[in-house]
Amino acid sequence: MFNLKRQLQIYWYLLSRLKRSFLEKLYRFFSYAGNLLGFDEHMQGTLKLILMSTIIGGVVALGAIFFEHAVDLTKHFILDGLAGYNSYGLPGETSFQPYILAILPAIGGLLGGFLVYFCAPEAQGPGTGAVIESYHHWAGRTRPRVAFVKIIASTLTLGFGGSAGKEGPMGQIGASLAFTVGRFFALDSKQIKILTLVGLAAGIGAMFRAPLAGALFASEVLYRDMDFEKDVIVPSIISSIIAYGIFGSTFGWTPLFATPEMDFQNPWELIPYTAVAIAVVIGARCFTFVFQRIQIFFNSLQLAPYYKPAVGGLIAGVIGTLVHPHTLADGYTTIQNALNGEASFRILLLIAFGKIITTSFTVASGNSGGTFAPSIVIGGCIGGAVGIFAQKLTSYHLPVTAFVVVGMAGFFSCAAKTPISTIIMVSEISGSYQLLVPTMWVCVLAYILGGEKSIYREQLPTRYDSPSQFGHMMSEMLTRMKVKDIYEKKCDHHFVTIQENQHVDDVITAFVNSHHQVDYPIIGVNGDFLGIIDQDEVRKLLVEKEIQHMLIASDLLLRTPILELEDNLQTAIRKMISCGHDELFVIQNKKLIGILSRRRIIDYYDRKMKLEEGDTILENRPAEKKDLVVSGLFYRTNCSSKVELFQFLVEHVPLYNKEHKRDLILHLLQREGIESTAIGDGIAFPHPRERILYGQYASIAIVVLEEPISFGAMDGQPVDIVCLILCNDAITHLNAMKKLSQAFVQRDLATKLRAYASKEEILESLQLPEAPCFRFLGEMP
Repeated sequence: MFNLKRQLQIYWYLLSRLKRSFLEKLYRFFSYAGNLLGFDEHMQGTLKLILMSTIIGGVVALGAIFFEHAVDLTKHFILDGLAGYNSYGLPGETSFQPYILAILPAIGGLLGGFLVYFCAPEAQGPGTGAVIESYHHWAGRTRPRVAFVKIIASTLTLGFGGSAGKEGPMGQIGASLAFTVGRFFALDSKQIKILTLVGLAAGIGAMFRAPLAGALFASEVLYRDMDFEKDVIVPSIISSIIAYGIFGSTFGWTPLFATPEMDFQNPWELIPYTAVAIAVVIGARCFTFVFQRIQIFFNSLQLAPYYKPAVGGLIAGVIGTLVHPHTLADGYTTIQNALNGEASFRILLLIAFGKIITTSFTVASGNSGGTFAPSIVIGGCIGGAVGIFAQKLTSYHLPVTAFVVVGMAGFFSCAAKTPISTIIMVSEISGSYQLLVPTMWVCVLAYILGGEKSIYREQLPTRYDSPSQFGHMMSEMLTRMKVKDIYEKKCDHHFVTIQENQHVDDVITAFVNSHHQVDYPIIGVNGDFLGIIDQDEVRKLLVEKEIQHMLIASDLLLRTPILELEDNLQTAIRKMISCGHDELFVIQNKKLIGILSRRRIIDYYDRKMKLEEGDTILENRPAEKKDLVVSGLFYRTNCSSKVELFQFLVEHVPLYNKEHKRDLILHLLQREGIESTAIGDGIAFPHPRERILYGQYASIAIVVLEEPISFGAMDGQPVDIVCLILCNDAITHLNAMKKLSQAFVQRDLATKLRAYASKEEILESLQLPEAPCFRFLGEMP
């Protein structure tokens, strides 16, 4: 009998063998070519990364071409064919039907909502934020299916008139395709994480026709403060150029907007441009506030997640039709009209206000679409309105076109916290660098005045706040710490020294009498440090007694790296690794003054970091041992990401010190970054890596999520039941997981939780005592 499943398994096995053979031959070719050219291992790795960036640029360009054609065709048949609305400002094939236009975004949202919910929940929303979160917390992991789901869902959103852009979704599509390419070529996690941003850069560079800006944006958008991921800039430039080249060969090389001649000739012109900066800051703050408030509203809305995009699309469609049709779709027609001097002051302000509302309802409700394009439309309208007002107020003539361009740049610089890439991007999409100086002025002012609020909530302040950068952060901190701060002085350690002319019998005696010491320093007759005698060498002497009488200490001398007081701890660690010793001796003016161990460095680093953060050092506090208790049960909770979930949990669990909240969230995210704590069947057991008793009890907090979120589970299922475990030792933690696992398997706890059982039923299944601080939120009647 024909067995389809068995046949597919055989074909998959043969394909895997073919891929493995291909990769082995490819790697052998690169190694051979690199050796032939005299490249070292580092250079070969760099060339490999450049090759991967080139391949990703080509793959992402093909995805961008398909996406662009899909959106254009959908707009043609839906917006133009049904509603008579042409977003490009050209005459429509049918007469304008406002009532149809008002409901089209709802239909697109409904179709896209079902697709996203059942195929790839992480594909909802703008896209760029998901890439940022993936980079910081999931090592760049993005499922391959996200690219295809994002293309279709975004096409439905944009093709049916939703107020959003193609650039954000294309960034996530590029990241997903890059991750797929990295997995295919069996790259390590660090390389894949870099390539995720390379894919983001290629997607932005192609879709915006701005290759340099796309590369800079990918490295800058991760952080709110002025910080970059410098390692991704070069490969991102390569991928962005390749993607732009292929995409431009299909759709042409003209910039996104056609702009007339503009220039900057008088420094006094910076005064009205300063007014533009202030205006776009106000607009960007309003946009961020409205967007996030509406996002919170839809997260708390008691409605199936696949219906929410339809509700948001309906509200956006109605408001857009009533205010102005150009507040729907991408809105590029309005910007082109403003650049041509064909838009009035009233229309520009009306569209700017309407675009804030329609974009917020479209994207914040869960529709798949970007905020990049709407941001430059809003900023361009605000800048143009300021320019028209300035012309009427003063006799000095400045072209409104210039205000539109700098307004686009300033608004997104403030809203996204990406001033550098935005300066380049607006220059590239307008095809003019003549306004580079006022653009720089407005972008920097808007970035400074805009505060810390960003349209991308997933951004972190700096690289040192990213869980993916903990290793690099430790390295940076160790370079600031000196050996002189922590080395153990000779009088404190009482380590045994050996004189160079001592007989080997004395060395063996010292070895036998000193159990704590690993290496023995040899001191010359003038008191200088000469080297060490290794413990292993002494062991050999114990069995080779026939040569013992011939040897003195200097015959066993081994040269070893030494430390000086001004050496930093990073240097100390590297020296320890190079020689394979966990302890090195500290020398001053050739004299032995102390010893430094790897363990002491780590302990000092931990204490230093806790003191710098202003935390109490909990290790020094005797923790009161308590039984495991339930500290919280939370029903009907809406969280769109792990970060939001952990923030909710930490806000409600009892803690010794409220200042530990941020630390606990970072520890939870760091643990998830190493390996998912999801066990399958929609259940996860997140816990911090550090065994610190954060609360008054060794406790658990159980959350039942209305909308499942991705935890990277082995079975691929999103998680809707989360059991946070807080305890101060590994045994308590293992006991807690054992009891919870037994409750889920033997007492059907998952079914009871999902059915909103009563508090008594939950506690009976858990068989755990109730804590005095017990909280039970959202209990079903």
